[in-house]
Amino acid sequence: LFIFILFSSFILLLGVVIKKADLQKQIEIKEIKLSVKIASNDINYKVKHAKEFLEENKHVRFRVFLRGREVSEPQAGFEVLNKVAAMLEDVANIERDYKVEGRYVNMLVTPKK
Repeated sequence: LFIFILFSSFILLLGVVIKKADLQKQIEIKEIKLSVKIASNDINYKVKHAKEFLEENKHVRFRVFLRGREVSEPQAGFEVLNKVAAMLEDVANIERDYKVEGRYVNMLVTPKK
């Protein structure tokens, strides 16, 4: 015999109070920082780590840090993110709308299902 009562924010199941927030799945976002002048072998290394995170079903945010005059023209940051996106196409869904937030250009990558 199961007793199941649903309130607005709690579930009572066999006298045990469970919050709905405890039942929700938490999405973990890992962050990988890059720079505009990053070498290709360093990009490969960071992409390798990103693939490991994606295999663990975690989201990955790539951030390209813009320094000095790079802030006024973030095109170089977009080029770095395009290289990363090309390497991750087979294992991840890539948000193509890059976001410029202050001194950073961001891209969010989610695992393919």
